Amino acid sequence: MKRKEMNFVDGQLALAGDFISREKEYQKYLNERVACYNVEDLQIEDIISALTGIELLTVKKAIDEYGLPDLPKFLGAMKLKKSQERKIHMLFNFCKQLNLSNFKDKEIVNSSTKAGEYFVNLMQGFANEKFVVTCVDSQNRIISTDVIIEGTINEAPVYTREIVKLVLNKNANSVMVAHNHPGGSLKASGADLDVTKKLKEALRTVNINLLDHFIIAEDKYLSLAEQGIL
Repeated sequence: MKRKEMNFVDGQLALAGDFISREKEYQKYLNERVACYNVEDLQIEDIISALTGIELLTVKKAIDEYGLPDLPKFLGAMKLKKSQERKIHMLFNFCKQLNLSNFKDKEIVNSSTKAGEYFVNLMQGFANEKFVVTCVDSQNRIISTDVIIEGTINEAPVYTREIVKLVLNKNANSVMVAHNHPGGSLKASGADLDVTKKLKEALRTVNINLLDHFIIAEDKYLSLAEQGIL
């Protein structure tokens, strides 16, 4: 029995040693690629590992299992250090801001398609539900985009008061709103429709037009205006 137990432990140690050896080889490979090759040749897991300090095999396994867009939602399962989790969030936020910068100074809200793409880039990957308001001028250019509240859409009066106050302060000509469904459903709930109706009526009293209400789920969107609800 004792000998059998010792063999089991030896086997575990061998596996652990093999894993560490492979990881060291991967890290050496990554360091060489970063130092000697074009950045364009790096894979996404190489970049994340290099910028966050997370082991390359850990990053690759997480991307394979959870998918790149949803990676920030599963950081707990990756058993990372707090500093590594912060770096992941910073990296994804940087990518999001970079995507949004492509829309700067463009008439991005003169169609549901362009507006939908804007909100997908903004909200894709959010782990919690958020409700945002985008104010636009008379030329359909974005003035600002603000998160009004985090959580489910249940308290319509709070939204309408906050939004009316915001758009008046921004001197907006029109408004679009959007919220995400982290669960992945694009179906508008009764609360979604109720908020849309009440918000449209509230904005009308101050001569502001509600252009659209978008529901975002992963990399897809639903335009309530296209659905004939607005």
